[in-house]
Amino acid sequence: MINAAFRLPTFSLKYLYDRILGAQASGSPITLEQLQEEIQFREKAHSIEPLSTYSSLVRRDAPVGISSPDSQDLPPLVTSLQPGTPASFPLRFNHAEAYIGEGKGSRTVLVGDAAHTVHPLAGQGLNMGLSDVECLARCLENAVLRGGDIGSYTALLPYTQERYLANHVFMAAVDKLHKVYTTEAEPIVWARSVGVEVLNELDSIKAAIMMSAGADVKQQGATWNVAADVVRNTSMAVGTLSEMVPALSRAVLGGIGNLIAQASGKRS
Repeated sequence: MINAAFRLPTFSLKYLYDRILGAQASGSPITLEQLQEEIQFREKAHSIEPLSTYSSLVRRDAPVGISSPDSQDLPPLVTSLQPGTPASFPLRFNHAEAYIGEGKGSRTVLVGDAAHTVHPLAGQGLNMGLSDVECLARCLENAVLRGGDIGSYTALLPYTQERYLANHVFMAAVDKLHKVYTTEAEPIVWARSVGVEVLNELDSIKAAIMMSAGADVKQQGATWNVAADVVRNTSMAVGTLSEMVPALSRAVLGGIGNLIAQASGKRS
């Protein structure tokens, strides 16, 4: 199933999951041979050749030689699992109530996944953790320069004040993005497709999002300032145009009225 998850379309995987769960619920779990036959049937239905890179079936007697040109498109096949080691880790939104310990004797601070977890669809968990470390190192440096206790609540407070809100906002955005892309409701699918196309045409906003996802804080600020200027200038232009349209309309209609009056005066 791990191999198939990289190769089969989503609807085929959903069918296999339902088949496995349904068999378990009925008290007669699906056998390995039955599952392999089902996967093989579905790959054949999707025109996947048995000896191609996109075949998920493990071949013990696979031919040795030059690999196919698309061999780098997919990870190597999983050939076995160590007994007792499979485990699952739910991908969920989870944010600690506090980043630093409170009360007498508390000298703790949380960073990275210990402080926050989010669905990895945007690949931002590591970036948020690195930002946490950078901020914490800065707070500790300031405490040392001032001769303070680096483990005290006062020394660590600037870290949680800076990072908690920033992480929460980013995590909320990723969580909403995950919800939008997991729904199959046609209006939402249409809206998100149109939204991506529109966003792809807005170079300044797109660059700002890309910089925010992978650049340092200074670059992020500069890029978002550029994006803000673009939005602000566009808004001003739209506002000016909306003010000009009524005036232009009145002028055009007034001119037409004068022409009609002159024409009717000449005729009389």
